[in-house]
Amino acid sequence: MNTCIKPVQTWLNNHPKAKQWAWFVALWLGGLMTVMAVAYPIKWIIRSM
Repeated sequence: MNTCIKPVQTWLNNHPKAKQWAWFVALWLGGLMTVMAVAYPIKWIIRSM
């Protein structure tokens, strides 16, 4: 697996703007997943009442 990750890390280190965008997208998706993980159980509980 390290052979797959190393070229990506090298490329991202050589392209700091792309690295910044990758972090932005990763954090945005992480936030979206967190909101969904909190919202859907609440939605399910409210609909089942």
